[in-house]
Amino acid sequence: MELRKPEWLKLKIQANQEKKEVETLLNKLSLHTVCEEARCPNLME
Repeated sequence: MELRKPEWLKLKIQANQEKKEVETLLNKLSLHTVCEEARCPNLME
């Protein structure tokens, strides 16, 4: 049985001001995402 992901997990963030704000906050807090650490090719998803 395959579990479906919740809709809020599927939301794609476009390269816009909102994405920039999230990146800035992560940098301020010295946090890194799993995708950054793994150098994922699909960071925009």
